[in-house]
Amino acid sequence: MNVSSMLLNVLSILGAISLCECISESKRTPWQKGIAWGFCFTITLMIALLCHLYLSSNTTLYYSVILITCMFAFMATCFYLYEGSILQLFFSFFIQLDAFLLVVYIGKAIAYYFFDGNVWVEVFMRLLGFIGICLLYGMWFRKVYLSFAHNKKYKSIWAVLLSIAVLFAGWFYFVLLYPVPLYYKEPYHNIEMVLGMSIFMVIYIGMISVLTSLEELLVFRENKQKEEAKRRYWEAQVKMQNDAFEKVRRLKHDLRHHVVIIKEMIDQENYEKADEYLATLGAKIESTNTQVYCKNYVVNSLLSVYIQKALDAGIEVENKINIPENIPIDELEFAGLMANLIENATEACLRMPSSAEKFIKINVQYQPNSFKVLVENSCNNKVVFDGPFPVSTKTGEHGIGTKSVAKAALKYNGLVDYSEKDGVFTARVILNF
Repeated sequence: MNVSSMLLNVLSILGAISLCECISESKRTPWQKGIAWGFCFTITLMIALLCHLYLSSNTTLYYSVILITCMFAFMATCFYLYEGSILQLFFSFFIQLDAFLLVVYIGKAIAYYFFDGNVWVEVFMRLLGFIGICLLYGMWFRKVYLSFAHNKKYKSIWAVLLSIAVLFAGWFYFVLLYPVPLYYKEPYHNIEMVLGMSIFMVIYIGMISVLTSLEELLVFRENKQKEEAKRRYWEAQVKMQNDAFEKVRRLKHDLRHHVVIIKEMIDQENYEKADEYLATLGAKIESTNTQVYCKNYVVNSLLSVYIQKALDAGIEVENKINIPENIPIDELEFAGLMANLIENATEACLRMPSSAEKFIKINVQYQPNSFKVLVENSCNNKVVFDGPFPVSTKTGEHGIGTKSVAKAALKYNGLVDYSEKDGVFTARVILNF
């Protein structure tokens, strides 16, 4: 094997590794990645050398052995290094394989047609192709792919995308390479080759456009959720200010009556009763201030409003809430999550008979890397579940609040669990950060 052929093989392997690194998100340390790719590089280079030594006389067998053996070596490495479901991992592998085949084939075809098979031209074309696709993947497709991959809702779409990627790889091999590469055949096969590649490029562009559109839809929904959280927050602020203003107005209106009563008690030297009356009046004035449930102002504002709604409805509320002033996640989003849970619990209590005991217990614990939220409430023993989620009695489907809580848990790599036992409904949420 001459220097140019060796360089061609090394460049192809490094190009394939670069394509893998451009798209996928690793779950291993840099040392583990380095060792894994070093091992894969050594294995694939040895395979290429052996095939060149013993199979170069049989073109069909040569390409088949190199492609299949190296493909399995790269597949095993990708599955070890990268995150995602089985369908996602297979899709990312095959889309990288398709890009690799495209670069290698076009480079070889240009060198064969226009430069009499000059190997150095082929080396240059492969280098140019790998750099171009890596830039395209890194600057655009990676963001779309990862944003889409982090959303667990679209499992069925991954199967469709994987089918397209596998079909492209199969067509490439059985039409363009097997049994003999088309660029070695008569010129009329050029039309067949260009037409076939054009069709699949159109399909690929369409597939990536679908991914882009779905990613934009996900961003739109996330922004809509944030706007909803902001709206709730400002509504809570307005309500708190209005309530406080109304209490102050009533106290001010009744102030002269209170002064007359206290003066009369003092005139009668009934100081003990006057002291009790002043304490009661002081408690009323104190109630005009916002109740403090936690140190975070935004979360506390929404907690105050939604807990007060439950208390006004005659529901007993217990709380043990530990939320620091500054939290490492979106505070409006977390406040909205708490509001949804408490609002759902309040509505469940209100659906119970008036004579039944109604309660809500709220437990929120902040830990260095997570929030643990537990909300329990009394309920009717008729909670209907559709899979892991309760069905809303208002719509017959999962409620908007339930969906919002699930999305927040998904965003922060956490979990959400709903259960009902002996008339007590429990919502558990863990958010990791």
